[in-house]
Amino acid sequence: MGSSSSAVPLTSYILIALLETGLEISSAVLDKAKVCLDTKGDDTIYTSALKSYAWALLGDQVQAGEAIEAMMKQANRTDDALHWEVGKPTTLIGCSSPSSTIGSSYGLPCLGPDTKALNVETTAYMILALLRHKANDSTVILRQAVKWLALQRNGNGGFVSTQVSGSIPTHGFVDTSRHGDGKLRCI
Repeated sequence: MGSSSSAVPLTSYILIALLETGLEISSAVLDKAKVCLDTKGDDTIYTSALKSYAWALLGDQVQAGEAIEAMMKQANRTDDALHWEVGKPTTLIGCSSPSSTIGSSYGLPCLGPDTKALNVETTAYMILALLRHKANDSTVILRQAVKWLALQRNGNGGFVSTQVSGSIPTHGFVDTSRHGDGKLRCI
């Protein structure tokens, strides 16, 4: 999970896990989680993807739609593929930690190889959010995001991120091409 000092990503992650189990969750717990999801301030791309999926799982089409719309403005499109980046994956000499900077003249964050994992996870959560949100215009977007995600697989068929390797296959890759009945099918 992406690093943050805020309770929002952890709350989102736990809420997602609870909702995916299908177990009954008390309204008091759900209400507190919704208040946390509404918290402003931790607006990282990773956290926003978690929040998008959490709102979609909660069935709140308005909140999910707003969160997804905001994320679409931050999407990266390349060669008929679409993804979200927390940063560019790099291996930089002299980087001691992700919070260090590259020289005072540049002031750029030092992003290491784990950035690729966060980009993969963020895109995977957005795929799940889009699938749950059921927006009428998401077919092309889903196809593009799944294409990008598939291109991130390693030689063994997995991903750099264990969270993606564990969560996306359990939901099934989705063939986002429309069929005569207008439904999406899992492959």
